[in-house]
Amino acid sequence: MSNSRTGAGTSRTRPERGDLFGARFELFADVLSLGLAAAVAALPLVTFPAALSTACALLRRRRLLDEPCTAGRYAAALRRRLARPGDWAAGAVMLAFTAVVAADAGLATAGLPGAVPFATGLAAVAVAAAVAGLRSCALRGDTDLEQAESGRAHSERTDSERTDSERTDSERTDSERTDSERTDSGRTELGCAELGCADSGRTGAARSGAVPGPPEPPGWAPAVRAGARRTFADLPGSGLVVLALCTAGVAAWSLPPVLFLLPGPLALALTAVELRGERDG
Repeated sequence: MSNSRTGAGTSRTRPERGDLFGARFELFADVLSLGLAAAVAALPLVTFPAALSTACALLRRRRLLDEPCTAGRYAAALRRRLARPGDWAAGAVMLAFTAVVAADAGLATAGLPGAVPFATGLAAVAVAAAVAGLRSCALRGDTDLEQAESGRAHSERTDSERTDSERTDSERTDSERTDSERTDSGRTELGCAELGCADSGRTGAARSGAVPGPPEPPGWAPAVRAGARRTFADLPGSGLVVLALCTAGVAAWSLPPVLFLLPGPLALALTAVELRGERDG
């Protein structure tokens, strides 16, 4: 029976071990590991967007690049993510919006006139905002992956195409620069670094004679705009996100200890929804 298996099937799993410990089991283990790591990282609450988007990015890399999702990889990626002030700002905005919704919900339950339609509208706004925010986390992870891949491809292409003569010309150019030009260029790079502009890295590359590299990955603003647009443009995908949220809520209510593992399945659902949208598109 085992000899009748095709080469494609045997390359994915080991025949003697069956499908139990195959690719699906490995994905299950990675999701649980990421869920626990993301739950610990999101304990300060302000780090929740960065923690969830990092989990989405690693799961996407696992799907597209077949990279393992280990706790060490997650910690390293999260440190790089939290080094950007925009990720802290995204967490602060999330907490502020949650506080406003909670305050409005308290007013809706106080028995004021028009409380029922107000509560209905508030619930609709809260659900739409939650879906848009979650889809933004998945899209933020996608952006980092695309930036990393484009940067890797660009560096490999630059190293392979640069000749010895170009290296010699760049070294001669660096040696012939005056002190005033170095001071001006250093001042320009310092200003770009302080403002976070995407051209600071390209300035040094252009000066050394290399081809300008890709820009820095965009922040949360483009991801939030894309997430809000997809929330209403892709209603089936948004419905799947709502279903994932409801499932996570029921699981946390029935089994509270499972709460520390839920970020992993939630990140998997968000990544699957975005990959589904790309495949259908």
